[in-house]
Amino acid sequence: MASRLRTRTQDLLGHDKLGEVDELLRKFNYDDTTFFELGLQLGLQYATLNKIKAEHSISNCLIECLNAWIEQVDDVKKYGGPSYYTLIVALRIIKQNRVADAIDEEKHPACAILACYKDEKFILNPLPQLAVLLYKEDLIRARILPNADGALSLLREVQQSICANHRNLMKFADVLKLMPATQKIAREIKESYLEKVHSNEIVDEAEVTEITDISIQGQELDAFNAIRTKFASTVYDATEAMVSISERDLRTYLCRGYPHLASKLEKCTTIDDLLNMLANECSLTDVSLLEAVADRFKISPATELIQEYKEAVDDFCEKTPLTECLNKKISSGSMLESEKIVIHVRGLASEHRFKDVKELTEHAFGKLNSQVKITVIVVKKSFTVTCSFPLILSESLIASVLQNLETLKAKGLEQLTIGYGIVYDVDEKECDEAAVYARKGIVEQLLLSRTVQLINCCQEKKAIIAEAEKKKVEYQEEKEMLSKNLISCQQSDSEVSISADIATIVYAAMTRHKHIINIEFVSDITHMFRKYQFYGHQYPKFGIYLNIPKERLDFIERNFKGDLARCLIECLMAWLRSPDDPSTKSWETLILAIRHVDEKEVADNIYNEKCKPCEVLPEYYVKLFGSIEEPFELADILCSKGVLDETSLTKIKKATKEEKTALLKARELLLQVIQKSICRRKENLKIFAEALQKFSSTAQLGDEILEKCSFINFVHSSI
Repeated sequence: MASRLRTRTQDLLGHDKLGEVDELLRKFNYDDTTFFELGLQLGLQYATLNKIKAEHSISNCLIECLNAWIEQVDDVKKYGGPSYYTLIVALRIIKQNRVADAIDEEKHPACAILACYKDEKFILNPLPQLAVLLYKEDLIRARILPNADGALSLLREVQQSICANHRNLMKFADVLKLMPATQKIAREIKESYLEKVHSNEIVDEAEVTEITDISIQGQELDAFNAIRTKFASTVYDATEAMVSISERDLRTYLCRGYPHLASKLEKCTTIDDLLNMLANECSLTDVSLLEAVADRFKISPATELIQEYKEAVDDFCEKTPLTECLNKKISSGSMLESEKIVIHVRGLASEHRFKDVKELTEHAFGKLNSQVKITVIVVKKSFTVTCSFPLILSESLIASVLQNLETLKAKGLEQLTIGYGIVYDVDEKECDEAAVYARKGIVEQLLLSRTVQLINCCQEKKAIIAEAEKKKVEYQEEKEMLSKNLISCQQSDSEVSISADIATIVYAAMTRHKHIINIEFVSDITHMFRKYQFYGHQYPKFGIYLNIPKERLDFIERNFKGDLARCLIECLMAWLRSPDDPSTKSWETLILAIRHVDEKEVADNIYNEKCKPCEVLPEYYVKLFGSIEEPFELADILCSKGVLDETSLTKIKKATKEEKTALLKARELLLQVIQKSICRRKENLKIFAEALQKFSSTAQLGDEILEKCSFINFVHSSI
């Protein structure tokens, strides 16, 4: 029989557990007459079991069988060694499922936690694509090729690995955390694990093995504890000072400025939840998110506290010997090997200060340094810094390290690994960029990073389509309601009997109008990219977000390698030409893709120029609906100025021939057509405002809208 998953040495049962195992089996009514079959499945040989049977009574055979198992005679080691996991597996093989389940629930709460989510489609669906990652992280035994029930097979493998080592549940939660669709489940699993299993077993024990004893003075220990205490009090006091911020305003700010927090924001329902989330995003050496919120909402007490803390941290980093920080958990990190950076630095820890480590990571990772968390520093032959980072940033981090390699060498870098790949090793003869990217570990790391990005893009696309379908249904319902109200108006004695409800309904539909774009917009978009200096350094990530197939991205890279601007345009055209739902191709989607590649300023500029003008007209819709008395004349003027085309003009004039409803229908059609026209070309908003000024009934509204135009143009000219 093939050997099963390995059991961790520390989970093997010793002689002191013999009575406990025997008691458990009897507690759950195990049929001890099947001891022979059980012994075979535990790795005992036929001869050994025959000897036990011959020398002992049936009532004692079970305890003798268990004793031989714990002593690891015969082939017990090949079967995984004596552990509750191997016992449960053996019981299930001999059809003692009820006993196995009872022991599993009592001794393996981690398995019970996972069982609560075994039917979640959001977990099952991406598993086949994550098979390589699960294998690399020792969560499955082999790179299983998905069959008809591939996802279920993989989940069963994961369940077995968790049964063998409960810490694998936390590792699996970190895998689920990679995808927005399962981040909430990942958090719930982690919370349940910490509550039910081991609240203090978060740090990987492997990180703190082979530690060299270092004498640390009491004064140094006090300094480290003092900065931890100051961090806790600063975060607490700063968040307390922020409770006056509107929950809606803070949520909007974080959602637009920090899209990577979107899944965490969903779980927050109150201002306290949001502030707790902010606190959790900070670390001992990085309170930048808290600082950004304090500055944005002008919370002076919080700003002062944070500034004071930053000065204290700088002083701590400057003066604190590195020896003081060894083997201490600096921040929580992922348990995945693929999200771990290990940096080996030449020299004695006693010769360095904590600021040297900070400077090292800043030089290595540049502007991405805020995404990399130092988790622990240990001493082996040299001192080693372990960091945690998001898997999807693998490509960018590798590129950053290679770009700054000479500086890092000067600082004593001996080896640096990102995930599974060695980016630099002082003993490697080949260390040029091409050789690095050809290494097996680097190739695997980049493949997994791209795979996770692709899964996320597919999930986001499905979410967008589902939301679009929902909006479509809502729009149809509102349209039907509007039609009923219009019929009601036709039966009214007076034209002015139109209610504000009708205008409100149309306004709601208008504000949900997406700013749709197509292939004709390529020239306009590329002009915007040049204007706001978006050069496409991360065009593969940009393309993946827009759901461009990997084959197409590979084709673009092969044919236009080195020409980033052309690669970016090809990505853009591939997206706009794709057969996907046209409603997913909008300025909003494009802006989100730009934010996804960490070009927030570019995204904000394009939003202000392309989307903001479209939000002006809905703001005045109710007033316009009740004020436009000469829609046909207004339409003629706008047609002559190029705001409306002849087809739209004809459609408006043919609205209806009935005198009582002609004005109503014409107003509705006119405003809808103008809104679309403004979304295509922002200058049309100004032309529309100037046309309104020509009529006494709408002159004041024209003045107000024109003032809005002036403000928008001023903002653009100052960017």
